[in-house]
Amino acid sequence: MVSAIDSIVAKLTDLVSRRSSLVTVLLVWTVAQVIAVLAGWDRPQGFDAPYYMEQAAAHAAAGTLYPTAANLFDTYIQAPSYINLLAVVYRLTGGYQLMLLLNILMALVTVYCLWWLCRRFLGCQVAAWAVLLWCLLPSNVLASASLLTEVPYLMFGLLACRLAFAGSRQLAACLAAGIVLGLAQTIRPIAVAFLAAILLMLWLERRRWHHFVAILLTYGVVLTASGLYSQATTGHFVASSTVGGYDLMYTAYDGADGGQHPWAVFAEGGAGYIADEATVDFAAKDSIWRSRSIEWISRHPVRYLSLCFKRLPMLLKSDTWVIGALRVETVPLWAKLAVNVPWLLLLAAFVVSLCWLRASASRLLWVLMLYAFLGVGATCLFGVETRYHHPYVFVMIVWTAAAICRRWAVSPATDAVSH
Repeated sequence: MVSAIDSIVAKLTDLVSRRSSLVTVLLVWTVAQVIAVLAGWDRPQGFDAPYYMEQAAAHAAAGTLYPTAANLFDTYIQAPSYINLLAVVYRLTGGYQLMLLLNILMALVTVYCLWWLCRRFLGCQVAAWAVLLWCLLPSNVLASASLLTEVPYLMFGLLACRLAFAGSRQLAACLAAGIVLGLAQTIRPIAVAFLAAILLMLWLERRRWHHFVAILLTYGVVLTASGLYSQATTGHFVASSTVGGYDLMYTAYDGADGGQHPWAVFAEGGAGYIADEATVDFAAKDSIWRSRSIEWISRHPVRYLSLCFKRLPMLLKSDTWVIGALRVETVPLWAKLAVNVPWLLLLAAFVVSLCWLRASASRLLWVLMLYAFLGVGATCLFGVETRYHHPYVFVMIVWTAAAICRRWAVSPATDAVSH
């Protein structure tokens, strides 16, 4: 039985490592995304997407960039660069369907960067398996049909890695990496985890000091430009989203259970309720919620930490967020299983891979684990949704692909591409 499995996996590895097979996989995956996008072409969007669309339409009509004084009394400022991209799309086309097609393009860039990173540091076989596993995960097909930030954020983050690790003498690539990483930061503040991983990998590769300076310089320029614009229009320096206080409030009150229940905590009488909220600007709201949350945490540190640990299984328990993103009201059981079974199998394979490779994992694998640890750890400080695990799925896939090649295929070291 074991020898039969060994033979099958070895033959499959040889098959997916061929360029023609890899191209076929990508073509099928792209067609599947196109079908998903067409199926959800005019569907209402879920989660944060309605807010993005509302703001994009308003700023497209006004001919302004988000945020402006019109947003001063919003609940928060969120993903400014993404909303501005949506505004451009809306102004050009009068709708958001073009953004769904751009999602497919960004998804292809993402999988290219994933393939390149694996090929450069782990070998062609690991790269081929990583691409195959990525394309087999249903959420990576359906995500392109949503107007959430998952696809562009991950594309920018992995593209920054691709540029930063391009070569020891490519200063221009490091400058570009900082710009791309800055854009990722303006979409999601958690992009700082990508920055930490990139800087660590450059240090392990003994890169020259000016490569570090180049990344940090352009990264800082992008964030400074974003902040100065918001300061000029709203009176507050905002380089990225200001959802920290709002999200922390979810999990820092007596009725908190680790999830997100705004109807309870922000309703009148709730811990997050602010009287005359419509007259309080977003910065003051954020400050109020932060101070209330920190005060509660200081009185209940053990309970808060227990909620942080409780959020990890809440974060990883399901991958059906892509269905919720399209606001599908009635989801048949087979559809939930079709999305969740591959996710749970990947999760199990990742855990096994950690056990197999813990003593012999390459530097890249541990650097990616640092990124995931920082990102997931920071995420679990706040209220969570299952979609928040999406930026770390590629880490699980890379570890699983490396374990497959270590167990069943030629050693990745013998198949590595020179750099």
